[in-house]
Amino acid sequence: MLPNVKFFYEYRDESNYKNFGSVIFTNPDGIPIDDIKARLQKVFFASMLFNSNQVGLPELFFEDFPLPSDMTLHEFDSIETTDEVTNDYLCRTINQFIKEAEKESATGWTVIDPLEELFRQR
Repeated sequence: MLPNVKFFYEYRDESNYKNFGSVIFTNPDGIPIDDIKARLQKVFFASMLFNSNQVGLPELFFEDFPLPSDMTLHEFDSIETTDEVTNDYLCRTINQFIKEAEKESATGWTVIDPLEELFRQR
């Protein structure tokens, strides 16, 4: 049985407080971890930023989000193999997740204006 892949990511607010999260995907194609990492690094902004909502990952915002100075993107941290059970609520393989990230990257990562979000919530 091939190991699963654990994708680690985080959200940091303007004050550099951080929330951490991870999602575990299956890897039935046996894609080497270095290849997965290389493909992901190509699709995220240079600083590894991405919109978690665009790729179906839980948002890690703080309870008081959004504040006017908050960033609205998440940051890719790392990946590793694991024997832990998958927890992706969309039941995707790592290859499916990467393809979705590649598609979203090609159309552009959406950056939300926190002030616009504040007005939308009222």
